[in-house]
Amino acid sequence: MTQPVEKSKIDQDRVRAAKQRSTQKLKDEASALIQKTVKVRLINTYYKEAKARGFTILSDEPEEVGGYDKAPQPTEYMLASLAFCQASIYASYASTMRIPIDLLEITVKGYRDNRGLAGLADVRPGYYRIELETKINSSGGEEKVKKLAQIVEKKCPVYDNLSNPTPIANKVFLNDQEVFGSN
Repeated sequence: MTQPVEKSKIDQDRVRAAKQRSTQKLKDEASALIQKTVKVRLINTYYKEAKARGFTILSDEPEEVGGYDKAPQPTEYMLASLAFCQASIYASYASTMRIPIDLLEITVKGYRDNRGLAGLADVRPGYYRIELETKINSSGGEEKVKKLAQIVEKKCPVYDNLSNPTPIANKVFLNDQEVFGSN
């Protein structure tokens, strides 16, 4: 018994039209620089709330480190952010290249040595290796999907930020007075 063929998971017409509009807008504007802002507020112990545009994102730590385990850790969000961004770029360029995507599943694994965070060893506290595994079901053909994967690797902003050092300016205020700053 044959299974019914599913429709592509991506509304390619919608994505292509939006991409054309945004590309035209970039051509028309004097500057393409944008700013994104996310505000985070500590609620209780490690439990935090972030506001991004109109969305609320919650984060916590596992119970074994004193958290309440109510939400993913910040480092898990970082891994998810990479996969979310990759999936968006796959959808965008698959639409442009007219590659049907029936399944897109991205698994991200991050490896770190927690002794760095605990100050028990002179190792970095962040991930020392991140692995991506992307599964695609498509009738688009191997060569097109390989080209798509190469484009995604070059165009994904989160991948770019994790692959290349990005300057971070950090200011700390105590009672509205700056007490620390680094560039």
